[in-house]
Amino acid sequence: MSSFADKSAPLQSLSPIAPIGRISIGSVFSSAHAVLAERWGTLVGCAALIIIYGFIVGIVITLLDNMIFGIDAMVRPFEMLHSILITGPLSVGPIYIACRTFRGQHSIFADILIGFRRWPSVVLIGLIIQLGALLATIPFGVLTVMLSRTTAGNSGFTILMLFVLVFGLAGIALYLGVRLYFATLLCADPLGPQLGPIESISESWRITRNSAWRLFFIAILISIIVGITTVCFIVPLVLYGLPLSYAAAGSVYVILTHRSGIIPVEGYDECPFCDYDLVDLDTNRCPECGAHVIRPQTPQYGQIHEPMPHEQVADDLPDIPLVDVDEEDSDAP
Repeated sequence: MSSFADKSAPLQSLSPIAPIGRISIGSVFSSAHAVLAERWGTLVGCAALIIIYGFIVGIVITLLDNMIFGIDAMVRPFEMLHSILITGPLSVGPIYIACRTFRGQHSIFADILIGFRRWPSVVLIGLIIQLGALLATIPFGVLTVMLSRTTAGNSGFTILMLFVLVFGLAGIALYLGVRLYFATLLCADPLGPQLGPIESISESWRITRNSAWRLFFIAILISIIVGITTVCFIVPLVLYGLPLSYAAAGSVYVILTHRSGIIPVEGYDECPFCDYDLVDLDTNRCPECGAHVIRPQTPQYGQIHEPMPHEQVADDLPDIPLVDVDEEDSDAP
């Protein structure tokens, strides 16, 4: 059974393997291990393939960069091009397999290529994010130069300040990475709204807004686990570290897209767009904002991606802005 060409799926065909709760360390790790229990072999295969491919191709690309641009070159064009054109789209695949598993959908190993389904858009997203990251490092470079000049002769203070700058840059990079992490999957996911590059980046920023700090700490924990398994002679990394990171990212994606109303995977008891309580209502339309909402035990309204409030579901309805995920929650982990 192929899943690569799916365009949309009826709600009735989706049965999540774990409860769709709110973003928390406990819920994400619980969902991730449920995904691993279902598709551990496939995710291990993805991890092994990516590591072997990266090792072999990395040697060739490093040699090319060294031969043409020199060993000490600050900019390594071949490495950057490969990262944008191949590594970025390929890294979407394992997360997509994990999110399909969490939704209760069938997945196959060929789904690792989902990032190449809308390859130009996915590549453009990676290019925009990398250029943004490069521009963001410029102020830190300027600060480093100024610091080294103004603190000449005080090497201890200089080292301390450089240490603070490096950790500050790493923290900012991780935070921005968390906020923009799902842009490529939002673009490539066949069940999603098929957004363009800029819209995908904007939507990833929106749906992570009120879970940003929780996701930040989850990312740190995952990074620690991946780091520990990496130094244990690679095998634990392939068998657990990378598969766990894929499963966690896929679980977060499903939770965020469900709670934001982008990709519903089960019925709602509250409107995902305005949080109106629908428990006592026998209707698929929210009386507060007018959105069509999939409800438990009520007639469904068709495919999984229906017109959303901002897409004007009826001529007599006003434009309704989207709201943030878990608006009532704080950013605290």
